[in-house]
Amino acid sequence: MNKLIYLILVISAIALCGCTSNAPSNQISIAGSTTMLPLISTVAEEYMIKNDVDIQISGGGSSIGIKSVGEGLSTLGMTSRDLKVEELEAYPYLIPIKVATDGIAIIINPENPIKSLSLSEIKDIYSGKITTWEQLGGTGNITIIGRDSASGTREFIYEYVMNKEDFTINQIEKNSNNGVLISVAQTLGGIGYISIGYIDKTIKPIMIETDSGLVSPSLSNVETGTYPLSRPLYIIENQKEIKTDEITNFINYFFSNESNALITTEGFIPAIN
Repeated sequence: MNKLIYLILVISAIALCGCTSNAPSNQISIAGSTTMLPLISTVAEEYMIKNDVDIQISGGGSSIGIKSVGEGLSTLGMTSRDLKVEELEAYPYLIPIKVATDGIAIIINPENPIKSLSLSEIKDIYSGKITTWEQLGGTGNITIIGRDSASGTREFIYEYVMNKEDFTINQIEKNSNNGVLISVAQTLGGIGYISIGYIDKTIKPIMIETDSGLVSPSLSNVETGTYPLSRPLYIIENQKEIKTDEITNFINYFFSNESNALITTEGFIPAIN
């Protein structure tokens, strides 16, 4: 994944403080999931090259993106999780549009000899029941690294790994995939979770133990459904706001062959192959 894309298009959330109805017709603002930032930035950059439109993008997490588009502070939102019941009640006019599928990798420091974990072992680590790698065949204490409360990735782990049981209070919270990746890379006993598209040589992704055997975190395994930790990624549209041709055209672009190629390059699976 090209990490330099973060230097392109990403603006502060302050720039989104104005109502979208006052924005120029050729301007689109997008806020939300940090997981989706590289994906959306790459697609938006290519789209702007060929179209007279200004696309401004900021992160903050899925919860921020949903609230931002719901309150008319941004044109679109981006979320790496489904909308919660309370969000749908507060903003019943929001429509999630699936643009990609993402896999979540459990990562450890490359010096750690552990090669695989079951989902129940991961849950026990993040709940605080397992505190040392010795309990799993390794050495040293475990440093638990996760995401902040606004993160859609954290919400996914909370639902599908923790079964909605609380995380340990000893979890170190980071506000981005890169933050988790760097912390695990620098911490011998560290464990974290990131989008598969962020995997690099500074960390070690582990295999997940399933009833069918060990499964590695790869796009092909996510696509076939054999890898258990995957989720949809959404662009959120606000039907309460006036929908311009620019918005419609940009959303439709995500389902083009050109966009599909860009999404794949960034380490995600396009919604339509």
